Amino acid sequence: MADYAISNVPRRVVYAASGTGPYAFTFEILDQTDIAVYKASTLLTLTTDYTVTINANGTGSVTLVLTAGSDNITIVGAKNIQRTSDFTTGGDLFADTLNDELDNQTIYIQQVAETAERGLKAPVVDPTDINMTLPSKAGRAGTVLAFDTTTGNPVIGPTIAAVGVLSANIANINTVATDITNVNTVATNITNVNTVAGVSGNVTTVAGSIANVNTVADDLNEAVSEINTVAVNIADVNTVGTNIASVNTVAAELGIGQDVTVVAANLSGSDTIGTVAADIANVNATGANIVNVNAVGADLLEPVSEINTVAVDIANVNTVGTNIANVNTVAGISGNVTTVAGISANVTTVAGISANVTTVSGISANVTTVAGISANVTSVAANSTNINTVATDIANVNATSSNIANVNAVATDLLGADNIGTVATDLLGADNISAVGGSIASVNAVAANNTNINTVATNIADVNTVANAILTSFAEASLVDYNDATSLLGANDVQVAIDRLAEVTNFMNIIYPAKCSFVDIQDCTFTTNAGRFAYASNSTNSGNNTGWTFV
Repeated sequence: MADYAISNVPRRVVYAASGTGPYAFTFEILDQTDIAVYKASTLLTLTTDYTVTINANGTGSVTLVLTAGSDNITIVGAKNIQRTSDFTTGGDLFADTLNDELDNQTIYIQQVAETAERGLKAPVVDPTDINMTLPSKAGRAGTVLAFDTTTGNPVIGPTIAAVGVLSANIANINTVATDITNVNTVATNITNVNTVAGVSGNVTTVAGSIANVNTVADDLNEAVSEINTVAVNIADVNTVGTNIASVNTVAAELGIGQDVTVVAANLSGSDTIGTVAADIANVNATGANIVNVNAVGADLLEPVSEINTVAVDIANVNTVGTNIANVNTVAGISGNVTTVAGISANVTTVAGISANVTTVSGISANVTTVAGISANVTSVAANSTNINTVATDIANVNATSSNIANVNAVATDLLGADNIGTVATDLLGADNISAVGGSIASVNAVAANNTNINTVATNIADVNTVANAILTSFAEASLVDYNDATSLLGANDVQVAIDRLAEVTNFMNIIYPAKCSFVDIQDCTFTTNAGRFAYASNSTNSGNNTGWTFV
């Protein structure tokens, strides 16, 4: 029987390691087996691992068999909850038996209270309808304990695995917490974030080319940004992009020996194309009448060009146009006028493209750069030098855009008839274009009298007839064979021929201008389509004959 009171103290005490002890406890026990001893979380065994000493007042101490090391030592009440006494009706009821039973009950209550104190419990001030019952085993297995946001009652929380993931990423979570302002900004713009997520592949591509992105950013931060220059002129760049096939065609013609380069060299050198461009209105007029110009070209290629003769006496040609009724009477020079048509390809090709060709030749590097802008900022950054060049020559790019129809015409020509190739071949070979440029005054004269030339071309059969009549008239007048270099013409013969050809005097003055007066024909010559006639007196003629001689 215990003859001492049971104190109101917790029935548990925890000590830091201190060798083997002894480790005292202040709550009363009735027997050595009324306590349990733990080393860290390991339950020790009485006698084997420790011994218990009970003081006269029911308190006591525990001494370990082995040192505790660094582990805590916990002593807790652990009396087996049971009842060994039984009171019977009419039986003995002794004070010591009743005291023992009450001591046991008090110890049981204290043990339960100590255990409950360590349990999960709601505050005493919580609502009376609080329910701290845990979810079922099947539901809570593998999860953490959570509490409903409204009732505060226990509910199934996140899985332990999920919490483990959070724990493994706690550094990142802390980083996010540190930058919560930025996180909130992201949340506010979550639609844009989702859009970026949808193009993550592109974002990855940008990240892989971050050096290029930095290059672009550096350019944008410059006082004069080439990218901004391009952006301001994006309409022109877009125009070039839309017509990139044509630009690529032109680019393919750049380089040594290529057509555009040859044309550019001409423009920066003798600039015969520039000469033609300065008179583009006349060239266009020539182009509109290309059939007739082709005929003129054929004539210009002859050893004796009637067109050149006409150009010298353009006033007479105008007279012919004014007196076309008389010219219609004339015939026989179709070959002469037709020859003019021989240079049509060259003149037509040059017409209208000189300004465009000049622009293209000055921006070949830029055009090449523009051809590579298909994808993204990476391409722009990788070609920053070229973009700088484009920005520097943006006036030329704008000129290209403004004249894109002409650039397309150049590309179409290069891929089709290739008149530019013809021009380049001519510049590198016979150089007829330079010849045209050198004779631009004559070309202008021809263009200015385009109506008269067309009139002559339209009535070419009559012109040919008149030419034949001239030769026939001389033959009939003098009975001289013009193919015989020794034949002689008397002054009377010439006069007869002149009388018979009075109706074509105007034509004679235009087509075959005499080099002397028919009134004073001493010691002079004149040239016709058939050859040259000379007049000599006895004192100068080696044959001592006076008159006209076909030489």
